[in-house]
Amino acid sequence: MDADVAHVTKIQEEDRLTCVLDESLFRCPASYTQIGNAGVDGRRQFSMEEEDDLLQFAIQQSLIESGTEKEEVDIWEALKSQKPSRPETPNLLGEEERQLQRAIQASLELYQQNASNPELLENVSPESDSDLHMALLLSQREQEKERLREEEERMKEEKMLEEILQLSLKEK
Repeated sequence: MDADVAHVTKIQEEDRLTCVLDESLFRCPASYTQIGNAGVDGRRQFSMEEEDDLLQFAIQQSLIESGTEKEEVDIWEALKSQKPSRPETPNLLGEEERQLQRAIQASLELYQQNASNPELLENVSPESDSDLHMALLLSQREQEKERLREEEERMKEEKMLEEILQLSLKEK
């Protein structure tokens, strides 16, 4: 956090440090191609296959959030069941969050398709390649932090359940 980073402005306030990202970071590099036709309002019509993929992705996210990602659930079970209540989970139902999830999913699918075809990756400029590398590193760090936080939360829950079980056995 001490080193300067291009396109990032640090603002030191009394009780916190704020970073402001330059708008140029959010522009697609010239070597990228746009997929599909977005409407005037930025939305586009999804095909049935894309809708199925999005539904599957939403089901997976829901299972991960509820801690049951190892369980297999068919679409009908997922649609009929109610999402478990977790007050500590922030409300991520905003339109921007949904669009971001869709964009990430589409980007990952495109990356997986292009990873096996190295000729498509030759046109990437060195600058965008280093930007991509930096973004991937930051993403990996955030994912690791989130994984550790979830693991810590799970351990606390297990400890609490163990204590409850011990107390209930003592009462009998």
